[in-house]
Amino acid sequence: MAESAGILDRFSALDRSELEKAFVKKALDPGETLCRQGEQGKEMYIVLSGELEVRREKRKENEYDVVARLGVGEIAGETGLIGKFERNATLVAKEKSEILMVDRSRLDSLKKSRPDLVFALYEGIIEQVDSRFRSVSDKRDTFSFWFG
Repeated sequence: MAESAGILDRFSALDRSELEKAFVKKALDPGETLCRQGEQGKEMYIVLSGELEVRREKRKENEYDVVARLGVGEIAGETGLIGKFERNATLVAKEKSEILMVDRSRLDSLKKSRPDLVFALYEGIIEQVDSRFRSVSDKRDTFSFWFG
C-alpha cells in the first residue's frame, strides 16, 4: 500500500461527512469486482474500509498479476475524472470493503457549493499520483543500477 497519508485525512470530520454525502458509497464483498481492465472509466474510487487488489490481466485468459493493494484512504481510477480513458487494471475486493465512488457530475455539483473541498480533493489526488510515480521511478532506477 502507498506510504502517503489517506486522501480523506486532510478533511475535518464535518467536511469528510459532506464529501461522503456528495458521492456514492458502495459495499463490496470479498472477491467482488469493482471495475474491469478495458472498461471505460467514469469515476474514481476512494477506499473507506477494507482492501482492494489491483490486477493487471495477462495475455492468457483468467491470468493476472497483482500489481498493488490499496487500503483505507487510497484512490483508484482517478483518470476516470480526467477524461474518457479505459481502465488499465481490474479492482477486486480482497476483504469486505467500502468505497466512495466519485463521478464527474457529482464533483461538478460539489464544486459549485464547496470549491474548497474539491480543491483539497484534487490536491490529495495529485499527491497520491505523484507518490505512485516516484515509487515506480525508484524501482526502475534500482533495477537499472543492478541490471544495467
